[in-house]
Amino acid sequence: MRLVLKRMCSNPRVYFALRLMRTAVTRWRGRLSMVAPTAYIARRCRVSRDLIAGPFCYIGPGCQIGSRVEIGAYSMFGPEVLVIGGDHLWNRPGLPIIFSGRPPLGRTIIGPDVWIGARAIIRAGVRIGRGAIIGAGAVITKDVPDYEVHCGVPGHRVSVRFADSQDREVHNLMLERPAVCGVFCDDT
Repeated sequence: MRLVLKRMCSNPRVYFALRLMRTAVTRWRGRLSMVAPTAYIARRCRVSRDLIAGPFCYIGPGCQIGSRVEIGAYSMFGPEVLVIGGDHLWNRPGLPIIFSGRPPLGRTIIGPDVWIGARAIIRAGVRIGRGAIIGAGAVITKDVPDYEVHCGVPGHRVSVRFADSQDREVHNLMLERPAVCGVFCDDT
C-alpha cells in the first residue's frame, strides 16, 4: 500500500495525509484508542486492544503484540515481530501444564526510538530501554539497557549505539522534545 501511495502522490504532504487516514481506519477497526494518530500499523498484524503506542511508531506486517505492551515514540518493528509470553506455570506437580494456569502478566515497555528487527521475539514483561536495537531473529528474555544493541538466541549485548556520552545526551534531548511532523519529515 505504501508503494502504491508513493506512486500516486508525488507530494509528501498528500502521501502523509492518506497514511494518517489509513491509520485512523486501523485504529477504529481494532478499537485501539491508545495508539497515537501518527503511528502506523501494517496489514496482517494481531495487536491487543490495550496497546499503547507513541507518535510515529511503525509496526511492520505480520507482527503479533500481546496485552500490556507500551511502545515509545519513533520505535520501529520489522516484519513478524512477536511480543508474547506470560507462559504457563509448568512446575506444579500433579497438574498438567494446560491446567496449571498462568502467572500474572507483567507490563512490557519498549522505549522511544527502539528498532526491532524482523522475526525477533520479545518475552512479555521485558523492558527495552530508549534507543536500543534488537537484531533480526533475536530472542529477548531479559531487560535491555538504553542504547545497547542485542542479538542472538538468547539475546545478548553485541555493541552500544552511542559510545560517547555527549552523543547520548544530544539524542536524549531530541527524544524529550514533542514529536511534531515537519521536524524530521522530508519536505522536498
